[in-house]
Amino acid sequence: MNRRKFILDSFKLITGASLGVIINTGVATTVFNEYAKQLLDYQDANHVEQCFDDYEDNGITPDLSSLEKKIESMKGSKNFSRMNNHVDGKEWARIIDSAYQKVIGESIEGKDNYQNLILTIMYQEAGFRSERRISPNVFITEDKVPECVPYFNNDSLGPMQVHLFDDFEGSPDSIEDLLVYSMQRLDKVVQIYGGEVTEENLPYIFGDWVSGDYASKVAAVQKMLNDELKVGIDLDGDLGPMSKSAIKQLNEQYKLALDREEIEAIDVGKKGEFFESEIYQILEDNFGYISEPIIVEANMNGAEGSLKAIRGVPGDSKEYIERAITTFNNIGGLEK
Repeated sequence: MNRRKFILDSFKLITGASLGVIINTGVATTVFNEYAKQLLDYQDANHVEQCFDDYEDNGITPDLSSLEKKIESMKGSKNFSRMNNHVDGKEWARIIDSAYQKVIGESIEGKDNYQNLILTIMYQEAGFRSERRISPNVFITEDKVPECVPYFNNDSLGPMQVHLFDDFEGSPDSIEDLLVYSMQRLDKVVQIYGGEVTEENLPYIFGDWVSGDYASKVAAVQKMLNDELKVGIDLDGDLGPMSKSAIKQLNEQYKLALDREEIEAIDVGKKGEFFESEIYQILEDNFGYISEPIIVEANMNGAEGSLKAIRGVPGDSKEYIERAITTFNNIGGLEK
């Protein structure tokens, strides 16, 4: 990256001025140097540019042309109106791939559907609003940028809407740690529905992402209870008191020989264990259609689906799923 381009791009980022308006490069250099000193406390702000040069000249960045191309194409497409044009496609591709390798054990290159899934979630939940690369190993998230740069605004909790649960072991300031955590959970959801991202299971993957693991499978159980007992359980994907009570009623009505204490012991937070239990096996044997997941209908305020009200994010899971599928298909269309 040459010095002039770096300075002009940085000046545009800070001031909002178009490149055509910037005539005096010396002025831009002065402004950016002062900004870099404030932001990173460098004695010599030129060191920031040198980091760029060393980083790229030494070939540290892997060739992630497929993922990087998608990100850059999203920036230029009218279908992604909330996309921040300052997204660094090469660096995002690198860090997404690095996080994916830590979770899956191999590169994300060539796995188009998983690429599109991750990019969809990042766009849906944070608008893919960008981390601005200042040096090779430093990311300044938008909510960390000083108030002197009012251009930035970020109300989301992270690039894949990470919630810092007790099992999060990384640094909340590390974008890669946040992505690793998110992808671990996302991969778990994908495994629930066959281990691959397909057109058939995509709605349920998005449904579980916003409403909690196994939510779409729980919703199928809840719908069965409604159909069989004519009760009015919300299809929210949670095995709460109403669902437990209905299972007890179903047990008595159909003489299923379920253990009432085991029904009462069903843990809302451990839905995976429920689907491996004898209770679920008996229900599936008697009401086979519960094995087919359905679209969960939940407000986005569950234990794992809680989202802050940020721009462009819908308020319930069905709306989120519809928007996410549209985004997923639009990203896929960039390849054509």
